[in-house]
Amino acid sequence: WHFGPEEAAEADVRFIRDLILHLRDRLGVDPARVYVTGLSNGAQMTNRLGCDLADLIAAIAPVAGGYPRTQECHPTRPVPVVAFHGTADRLLPYEGSLLLLPVRQWAAAWAARNGCDPTPVVTFQHGDVSGETWSNCRDGAEVTLYTVEGGGHSWPGSDTMPPEITTQDIEATDAIWEFFAAHPFPALCWEGRLDVVTIMAVAARWGTSCAERDPNLDPATPDFEHRYDLDDDCDIDVEDIATAAGYWRQQCPRVASSLTSVDARHIMASRRKTAYG
Repeated sequence: WHFGPEEAAEADVRFIRDLILHLRDRLGVDPARVYVTGLSNGAQMTNRLGCDLADLIAAIAPVAGGYPRTQECHPTRPVPVVAFHGTADRLLPYEGSLLLLPVRQWAAAWAARNGCDPTPVVTFQHGDVSGETWSNCRDGAEVTLYTVEGGGHSWPGSDTMPPEITTQDIEATDAIWEFFAAHPFPALCWEGRLDVVTIMAVAARWGTSCAERDPNLDPATPDFEHRYDLDDDCDIDVEDIATAAGYWRQQCPRVASSLTSVDARHIMASRRKTAYG
C-alpha cells in the first residue's frame, strides 16, 4: 500500500473507498460496522484510512506501524483507535526515527484529535504487555495503545510469526474485535446531524420485523435491529426512512455517544410524533 502524499497513495485510498461502497451495496454490509486493521505497511495504510475515510470507517486497529511525522490527518469525525507495538521493533521503531513519530506520541495525537483526556490511564497489564487508554473522548472515540515490552515487528498472539519476537500475553485479534464491537459507527448521527448515513443505515434493514429478530439479544446492544425502527411499529419500512429524511440536516440528540440505543430510538420517535402529529 502507498500511504504517503504521493498520487499513488491517493489512488489507493480511492480504491478502498470504492471497494467499501461496492461491497456495502452488493452484500448489504452494515454501514455502522466497517473497520480496518493491518500489520506493518498495512498498519500504516490503516492509519491513513482513519484520517481520510472517517465518513465510512467506524474504527481502526494498526499493528506495528510506522507513522510519518509529516503526514497530515484531519478526519471528519472522531475515530476510535486501538494499536499494538513492540518496544524492540527493529523495522519500525517504537521510539520513532528521523521520519517517524514515536508510537506513543502518535497515539496521543489521535487522542487529542478525538478530544480525549490528555493523560491516559492503564487499562491492561499482563506479562510483557501493558495497555493505556485515553478516554472521555468526543463521541466515545477512545484511543488504546498496547505496548509489548521487548516485542518485535509481529502480531501479538500469533502462532505463525517468529516466537522470539511475538508475545503470547495478549491476543491482538481478540482484543481488536472486542474494541471494534464496542465502537460501531454512529450510524444514526453524522456530525451531530441526521444525514445520508442515517437513511442508508435504515434502508439497509428494509423489511426487518420483530419476528425476524433474535429474542436473546438485549435491545440495548448495538447489534439489535430495533434501533432502526424509528416509528415503533415493529417493522423497518418506508415510514422509518421518511422519519429519518424528515430530520435531514437537523440536530439530533447525543445518547451514549451515538444514536445506537433504544433510548435514542424513542427520542427520534417522539420527535416524529411532535412534528407530524
